[in-house]
Amino acid sequence: MARLQILELPEGAADARAPFVVVLDQVEQSSAFDSVAARRQLDESARAWGASGTLVAADTIEIPANDVPIGPDGYPVRFKVEADVAGFGEDVAAAICRARAEADRATEGGHLFGGPGFEDPLRCQRCGTDRTAWAVLRNAPTCASVQARGGV
Repeated sequence: MARLQILELPEGAADARAPFVVVLDQVEQSSAFDSVAARRQLDESARAWGASGTLVAADTIEIPANDVPIGPDGYPVRFKVEADVAGFGEDVAAAICRARAEADRATEGGHLFGGPGFEDPLRCQRCGTDRTAWAVLRNAPTCASVQARGGV
């Protein structure tokens, strides 16, 4: 009886995903796949699946990556993987805080109002612009333009 397998190919620099070919082995001479039309149809289907091509053979083609180790009980061997995620939650929370702060600075013209350890939360830590005055001005200057002018 014919077997359908996948053979992954080496990736190239321009490949968006791993290239592969569809392998159909152990094809008997009297089977439905022993015709040019059937092989052409298989090739068209494989290319629709994203394969680079097909390989049809009467012989057995062993693909080591497709081998599943069998345990002494006759069932496939399963591995349990436990990740060490200690401290991961804190790292994610810190990254979220940094991203939020960067988004706030982008929407506030690059100003850094109320930075950690800064004594006046209403003044930009970088250029000294007053947050209240900056918020009501229609053409409020960005932090970079204030610094270029030499201050407030």
